Amino acid sequence: GFFFFLLGVINVFLIVGSFDDARLIPKAMDYEIPSTLYGINAKGQYEPIAEFYQFSRIVLDLPSFKEETDSPDKRNKVLQCFLSTEDSNFYEHHGLDIRGIIRAFAVNIIAGKIKEGASTITQQVARLKFLNTDRSFIRKAREAWLAVLMEMYYDKNTILEMYLNEIPLGHGTLGVGAAARFYFRKDINSLGWGEAALLASLTTRPKEFSPLVNPMVSSNKVRVIFMKLVENGKMDISRAEAEY
Repeated sequence: GFFFFLLGVINVFLIVGSFDDARLIPKAMDYEIPSTLYGINAKGQYEPIAEFYQFSRIVLDLPSFKEETDSPDKRNKVLQCFLSTEDSNFYEHHGLDIRGIIRAFAVNIIAGKIKEGASTITQQVARLKFLNTDRSFIRKAREAWLAVLMEMYYDKNTILEMYLNEIPLGHGTLGVGAAARFYFRKDINSLGWGEAALLASLTTRPKEFSPLVNPMVSSNKVRVIFMKLVENGKMDISRAEAEY
């Protein structure tokens, strides 16, 4: 049994893996950040006066805004919204949602193309960091391979931190820090449930779901996020209230 398992692992590696992956995975913590111009204020201190970028990013340190509590009104709202929306079993799996993959595989085989995905947060990080957006079976397989390697190399909180710092959320923003500043002029810890849900609603098609472009579509998407929060026990309100 073990021989056939090992043979299967080797075959997968030969198709989607590379020996360079061992050097690639540690680079996942590297972030490209905008260039900042500093000036000297009246007190003789340096302070930022301009930012030059094709994108906006504020790199956040997860422990600085994660609250360890089981009280629904005290949990970090941004974390709960993104976990409920993107990967409610994030802390239980090892990089892959096997049942989701089997379901998506069946749908895609019938369709003859990549029609449905089952990407965990870890897979999304692998794609954002190392891959393109081609909807092909090989790319999805490599995404899964890199996700497994990342789970072996990093702890869960680090992977979640990378995701929240890397995810595009529209209008040139990368990550929740920059998005919170752009949409609400707020710090992550200051966001309410509605604001956090809006950010989480932008993960799939940020341009289409932007409240600045399609406010009605955005509002409907936020309602979906609220319902997921209720279903996952992250908000102490009824489903009817969430839909409202």
